[in-house]
Amino acid sequence: MISADDRQALVQVFDPAVKETMSMEDVRLFLIDRITRLLESNIDLLLSALYRIDVYERKVKQAFQTASPHQLPEVLADLIIERQIQKIRIRQSYSERDPNSSFDQ
Repeated sequence: MISADDRQALVQVFDPAVKETMSMEDVRLFLIDRITRLLESNIDLLLSALYRIDVYERKVKQAFQTASPHQLPEVLADLIIERQIQKIRIRQSYSERDPNSSFDQ
């Protein structure tokens, strides 16, 4: 399960104007709506956004190949959320490290 801090950071990544109190399901529905619109109107912009967010290309290709058109926005939203949570946790783990420690040791 995702912590409240992770959820808040995730919501702010996608849209700083979005209320911090949004549930993860609200965030997911928000993404599904945006992805659906981009699939219908500007797939290049969607692919560019997925690249910028750093969603794994292999997973994106697999989603396009295996998900039905109806499921694709949901699958892509889940991939975005998964990747953003990974990045948040990585940043948190590095910020918690001892500033005097070195990678060379």
